[in-house]
Order: sequence, then structure tokens, then C-alpha cells
Amino acid sequence: MKFLIISCALGAAVVLQNTLNRETAYSWGLTKAVTLNAIIFVVLAGALWLWANFFPDSLPEIYRLKSATSLPSKWFFLPGIFGFLLVTLSPYCISQIGAAAFFLFLVCSQMIVSFLWDSFAQSIPISGLRVTGIFFALIGASLIAASQVKFR
Repeated sequence: MKFLIISCALGAAVVLQNTLNRETAYSWGLTKAVTLNAIIFVVLAGALWLWANFFPDSLPEIYRLKSATSLPSKWFFLPGIFGFLLVTLSPYCISQIGAAAFFLFLVCSQMIVSFLWDSFAQSIPISGLRVTGIFFALIGASLIAASQVKFR
């Protein structure tokens, strides 16, 4: 139950982050808004690193620092690139098609990619029930999007 609540809170945070970035972009420009986000992210990531370094037992295992014995893989850099693209392109898309339509398309693409990830990277078998669930979710999202999308 705790992770469902966290997931819902993060879903709300994603919408608020991007819509507030769009509002900040109207005043400062998107480049400054992205830079401010990056500064805040670095400060908070640094605080998390310090916490993990000095109080490792207070954190879940996934947050604990590991001793790397090799150079990072090229794959390690992709999440940062994806994060940058999300922060820089989401407010722009929202300004063009609106928040609801943007997030409907975003969630649909996330569902498809996460389904593929589960199937191929995590070896979670494809089942008729999962395919049917995704199919109906995509139909629902498409109906909502079709009723409100105003491309500028």
C-alpha cells in the first residue's frame, strides 16, 4: 500500500513539476528554469550522497553506496540524458498541447515501454490479461485525448 501511495504522489509531482516549469519558463525562459532544476537536483543528490555515506544503515539497500571496481558502462549515462530531455521538453509540449493531453500520451508510451521492459528485461511473461489491461487503458487514454487535444 505504501508504494501505491508513493507512486500516486510521484505521479502528481511529475505533473506539477512540468506545469510549474512551464510557468517559470514564461517568466525566465526555459533554459533558466532547466538550470535552476539542475542546481536543485545537484544539491539534493549531494545531500542524499552524504546521507548514504554517513548513515548507510538508515536507507534501503538500493540507496546505499557500492564500491565500483570498474568504469561506468555507457548505459549508466542514459538516465541522466532521459531526465534532461524530460525536464526540457515536457514544459514545451505542455505549452503546445496542454497538460492533460501531454500526460495522456506520456502515460500511454510509458505503459507500452514498461510492458516491453517487463517482458524482455525482467522476463515477466506476456499474458492475455496484461495485454488486455494495457489495451483498455490505451483505449481509455485515447478517448480522453481525442476529446481535448488542441494542437497549436
